[in-house]
Amino acid sequence: MKAGIKALIAGIAALCLTGAFTVGYIRINRKYPPPVVEKATVGESLVLRGVEISAEKFELLTPDQVDELATGYLESAMASMPNLKQEEYRLLLVTIHMKNVSDETQRAETQTFSAESRAWTNGVNFDLYMFLNKEEDARTELEPGEEATIVLPYDVMKMHFWEKDWEQIDERSFEVVVNLYPTLQKLTMDK
Repeated sequence: MKAGIKALIAGIAALCLTGAFTVGYIRINRKYPPPVVEKATVGESLVLRGVEISAEKFELLTPDQVDELATGYLESAMASMPNLKQEEYRLLLVTIHMKNVSDETQRAETQTFSAESRAWTNGVNFDLYMFLNKEEDARTELEPGEEATIVLPYDVMKMHFWEKDWEQIDERSFEVVVNLYPTLQKLTMDK
């Protein structure tokens, strides 16, 4: 009889905990609903905090093309990652155009922009960012009406993908996530 009472108390406690969890889950999801998704393909634009942003070009460079673009970079990168072979590396370059469409000076913090493709994601390669854009940092300050074009470089390495996915890396579609919440804003390539 005592075992039956203990089981009943355990069952009631489990039901109470499940109910409390469910109420909390519903409350959080009402307070923070899923983001609204906004996508812009090459040539289209979206606006983030007063800055109109559009992707002009997505390029996936081979190691030879990277060496032409930034002589010596790949050699030094390979030295810091001895297990990485040149044929296991690509560089995603995304050229974006920004325009301040507000009446105030705006800062476009491009260091927070990340590239993604399905489950893969990566942040900006800051060494190449500084080299390609001749910037002091990854924050671009724009006066009202001012425009800027910058190149965002992202490392794409074989170790981040399954073998079958890497074999088709040149056909893969990539996106740049500009903002996560409350609106998920992405620049997408046409593929």
